[in-house]
Amino acid sequence: MIRAPSIIVLVVLSALGTACGDHPTSPARAALTTDATQYVAAAGHPLGTGRVYSFTLISRFTNTGTDTVHLSRCFPDTPYPIHGISSADGNLEVAYDPGWGCPAGSYFAVAPGTTRVDTLPIQGPWSVDGRTGVPLGVFEGRFVLLFDTFRCLNQSSSCSPTRAAVRSNTFTVTRSDAM
Repeated sequence: MIRAPSIIVLVVLSALGTACGDHPTSPARAALTTDATQYVAAAGHPLGTGRVYSFTLISRFTNTGTDTVHLSRCFPDTPYPIHGISSADGNLEVAYDPGWGCPAGSYFAVAPGTTRVDTLPIQGPWSVDGRTGVPLGVFEGRFVLLFDTFRCLNQSSSCSPTRAAVRSNTFTVTRSDAM
């Protein structure tokens, strides 16, 4: 005879397995890495009271799940996915995080077991204080790369996606004022 606590444990374990596995509504299983753990952002043209800084980051996105994962992109001819840069602890505004404003419907499809490599042009700031001209966001510190991923329940291009952000390894950015 099965006791009530045993039934509860089985129900909870079944629910966890469904929520954490390749269930259609669970987040995409994927790995996102960068080509380096340290980058130097080079000074560029003036912007407000500061300068624009930029560096190139090469990302590797691997679909480790059993379903195709889609990475949003701005336009059909945009060569890389929409991405974000966040502080490693998530508590700071980051100068390199571009607020994307793109039409919906363009994406890259990454099949199960495959890896997509992208060269991402990273620059910042994306905004300055309108009154003082001071750039907004931090330029140096520990950061992570973010890709917005989604899986389509019916694998068509017009579907209701299950969205999730995938975070990369942590990397450090310092600035160089040499031009």
